[in-house]
Amino acid sequence: MRGNMSESAQLGKSVTPPEGAAVLAGDPLLGITAQDFADELGEDLSDHRLAEAISLAWAKVGNLMHLVEEDDALGSELDEWLDLERELCREALARDGATLREGLSLTELIAPFMRRNGYRDACGWWVSDEENAIPDVAGGICPECGAGLKGFVEGSSMGSRCPKCGWSVVTTFAPPIMEDERGYTIVLVPGGVASGEALRAVSRIAMCNFVEARRLIAGAPIELFTGFAAEVLTHKNNLEAAGVPIEVHPNFPYDEDGRLANEVRLNGLLLAKFPELKGKFEDYTSWQDGMETGCFLTYEDLLLPLARQALDKRDEALLTRLGAFIEQLMTSGDDYAINVATVGLIEGLKAYGNQLVRSFLGPISLKEFDTLIY
Repeated sequence: MRGNMSESAQLGKSVTPPEGAAVLAGDPLLGITAQDFADELGEDLSDHRLAEAISLAWAKVGNLMHLVEEDDALGSELDEWLDLERELCREALARDGATLREGLSLTELIAPFMRRNGYRDACGWWVSDEENAIPDVAGGICPECGAGLKGFVEGSSMGSRCPKCGWSVVTTFAPPIMEDERGYTIVLVPGGVASGEALRAVSRIAMCNFVEARRLIAGAPIELFTGFAAEVLTHKNNLEAAGVPIEVHPNFPYDEDGRLANEVRLNGLLLAKFPELKGKFEDYTSWQDGMETGCFLTYEDLLLPLARQALDKRDEALLTRLGAFIEQLMTSGDDYAINVATVGLIEGLKAYGNQLVRSFLGPISLKEFDTLIY
């Protein structure tokens, strides 16, 4: 639990905090409700403002956890702040094209986003790290000519640039694949042919001779390599170029260039199923990452409003199309697609409180809809 003293500290024993630790001295948002805070934040937060909001909400939640435990605060207030903290963190993950991963805490998941925006984990609290902060100019005004700045991400750099005079502020950027520290395993699958190219590719990765490489191919299925995403990508590309049939476990979310394939694929599916969104999609993603823009963003901010209009107009044709699309995602067997459908669509539809929604959802989607508590 964040913000609670250890048992030894409560007993008065000497405790030396780890280097870099921060201690919460009091309520960081005294007298402010979660709704007041959300209203103050408004819409279209820059990454910096979002990181700042997460740090404050995170501290508020930690403080309330302690007060609720001591019966000095209401659990309902804590629940409201927890909901807001979750919403803000989900937005940060979506901007990074990231999703909840089994075995990783929320702190670990949002750490890349927070670090990139000038915050560090001080043993449970997000505190400002000005030395590594990126100037918050995205969406601002060019100091040279006064034109509006545009945010960009190019390779290992990110920042803001003036489209008129070229003024820019740039910092380093680690793409999601470089921050992905989950272990992936390459598995040779049956059906491989021990060609010269295949033997060379397998022997390089397994660090063995051609005789052993031939045995590995013939003995498939067999685990060939386990490592982090970036190195797995290199081996995966080499094996596929050599015609070696493989699988990667768990599901590998990156394309051959190291981009998040899930985003490109699901955004492409969105446009294929709802071509009427093409113009809005292009406008919306032009200042983000194009087809790589997080699907939680595109689905929530583009498809959900379309659903709202269809509900208001009782447009059965569009609602039927939407229901089939959500059911397709929910029955795809793809964890990421299911997560997008659940969090990005079904949860939003539940919030509308319109019972017409139930009439067009498929059986799996409807079960999830009825299970959700909003």
